[in-house]
Amino acid sequence: MTAEAKPAIQVAVVEDHEITRDGLVARLHLAGYAVVAQADAVEAIGEAARTLPRPPQVVICDLNLRLPGRTPGRSGAEAIRYLVDLGCAVLATSGVATPDEVLDAVVAGAHGYLEKTASSQAFVRAVSALAAGSYYVTPALAESLLKDAELRPLQQDELTTQARTALRYFARGNTADEVAAKLGLVPGRLTALLDRVWDAARRRRRRYALAPREREVVALVAQGRSHQEIAAQLGISQPWVADLLAHIRDKYLATHPDASPTLSPLAAAHLSAADLGIGVRHAT
Repeated sequence: MTAEAKPAIQVAVVEDHEITRDGLVARLHLAGYAVVAQADAVEAIGEAARTLPRPPQVVICDLNLRLPGRTPGRSGAEAIRYLVDLGCAVLATSGVATPDEVLDAVVAGAHGYLEKTASSQAFVRAVSALAAGSYYVTPALAESLLKDAELRPLQQDELTTQARTALRYFARGNTADEVAAKLGLVPGRLTALLDRVWDAARRRRRRYALAPREREVVALVAQGRSHQEIAAQLGISQPWVADLLAHIRDKYLATHPDASPTLSPLAAAHLSAADLGIGVRHAT
């Protein structure tokens, strides 16, 4: 390696479909990246990271990691958090993720999202952006971030006019360089602007996240338990169970604007369980 040459960006891939994983790894190799680890579970990346001089700079992670016949490991937002805690920048990907699941991945620390059907060039650009400490914002992700801010604002000036304008440019398909040029920003200033967008999204989503006791109720509802059985198992009164289910319903409606306002608390708990992957299996 010459003095001017830069070391290849180190990338890891987590994907539970072997053919999809092999194809993505091949694309990354062709782009000149060093794929230092590939696995069907994030825990395997953690094991591999212990043998490397440093963790992979970027990890591309499928959001729905469910292998038939295997004890489930971390998946979804939990898998993203695990990888971020290792010190990796994470690009989430999926073929079936809902906008809410993508926003939950953002809350967990993902710096971008791509559908599995995205072009090789898109994955290359995304890895380069994340390795440089920035974000990769697709039109769909920009639209989801804007819609979430409009439906569930934390405060009136949660996003500045400049931040909203940047997201609108991304939503129209502009690249990061194009958005920066339109706003008269150097790339580093655009990254700082997106830092604030991401921070607001995290705070907004966490406000409506289920509390630990609410998650316990959701898990028991998913098991088919009655109000009486839930109260007995958790050591609380049945009216308290009803109150918790009402809170779960309110939070579900706040994060699912298309849901019927007449949704019952019990139905909302079942739907929340499905969102969280409790008691169900997701297709990839």
